[in-house]
Amino acid sequence: MNMQFSNGIIININNKFNNQLNEVLLFCVVYSFSTIWYCRNLSRFEDRKITMMQAISMIKRETSIGGYYSKIESKACNVVELMLLRCFKLNLRLTKAPSIIEVNWKKA
Repeated sequence: MNMQFSNGIIININNKFNNQLNEVLLFCVVYSFSTIWYCRNLSRFEDRKITMMQAISMIKRETSIGGYYSKIESKACNVVELMLLRCFKLNLRLTKAPSIIEVNWKKA
């Protein structure tokens, strides 16, 4: 396996999106490799074929489960990132706003 290709994908993912989406896309890359390997082994050793649609749904399902159990939060988000999260049926987890305990107003 050409590791430079997979390293390039992971480096490009980490530079473009927020924390939550970075982790979800990293899950997607890992599950894609795993699914390709699984389908290849089924075809080679058990003489069974998995269609492309079945493989894609396996990748989406596993990525959704991984993203659901992830605890990483996002600081900001744009429409593209929201659409990508929605493809995996995930909600955006935003960091909590800081709470203001007391404000003192003084006349200058």
